[in-house]
Amino acid sequence: MKNSLRNAELEDKRTSTRYSRHLRIEATAQLWDARSVSAPAVGYAAALSGADPSLITDVAALSAAASDEAGALIDNVDLLARTLTATIDTQNERCVSSLRGPVQWSETITARANALGNEDVFVCATSFRSFNTVENRVLVVALAALAKASSVQNQQAAELFDSAALDLISARSDRARKWLAVPRLKTIPRGRLTRRELTQFRNSRRGAWMHTVMAFRQRQQRGFDSDEFIRLCDPWTIDLHGFVVDTARHIERHERVPQELALLDGTITAGRLSFRHPGANGGSIPGLAYRGIPLAPGKTLVSEAPWAGDLPARAVRINGASDVERLLTQLGVSGPRRR
Repeated sequence: MKNSLRNAELEDKRTSTRYSRHLRIEATAQLWDARSVSAPAVGYAAALSGADPSLITDVAALSAAASDEAGALIDNVDLLARTLTATIDTQNERCVSSLRGPVQWSETITARANALGNEDVFVCATSFRSFNTVENRVLVVALAALAKASSVQNQQAAELFDSAALDLISARSDRARKWLAVPRLKTIPRGRLTRRELTQFRNSRRGAWMHTVMAFRQRQQRGFDSDEFIRLCDPWTIDLHGFVVDTARHIERHERVPQELALLDGTITAGRLSFRHPGANGGSIPGLAYRGIPLAPGKTLVSEAPWAGDLPARAVRINGASDVERLLTQLGVSGPRRR
């Protein structure tokens, strides 16, 4: 009988631990999903997880290449490549004893002077078809990102994906490289898109036609989903996130806390709350802070973390709602706010 009770107690404890762990993981997902659309994925992930930005960048590239959006894009390239937009451009061409377009007299006089006065030399403005349009630029930049994904050498990033996902990424990268070698696409610049070009693309009549490209770009901007972000976090970071969410919930009873989290100079902000992972670079207070006052969890929660020594030594310890209430009273914050 005693053994049965003991076993029941142990089982209850295990269940409680699993439930608590699940709630902490949910807190990490909640903090990631609350990211403002204007906050860059890599910078935000670094501030929230403390992971190396280069690792985060590689994980984001692999994640985007393994996504459904990448699959839809690569499957639709055949149609997009056959219906590329084009413009008519002009270029100056040196002609001898012939005319191939309107004569550019200023350039012609210079050319004749360099040709010892040969009056059979003309510089003409010739027309040609160009595929260097905004729509096509957006397409090749997306394909270039896919082609580059399989070249990620960071073994730590690759270990976060199973072999099936890595094989899929490799196959899609190969297909993207083959499309980029097609003569029509090969001549289109692949440099970073400017804000002006992106605005033109959004206003383009062809935008709806290129919905797979737009969806892939949005997937790139998202970086990765919450379950993938959780893989970047060590167990102590997940515990720290649980502390952050719980403390913010207690504070929200007294003042409004924005539900959308912004990133400012490497620090995540929500009203008068701020957070920067102790392992992330930055000049702000490491860990959680309220009105510039560092807040820390109970001594044992993250004491074994490799970055625990980077937390402020004189932080206010928060073990629950009563500690938050005590702090707010000392700061002169009024009672619970009206809903």
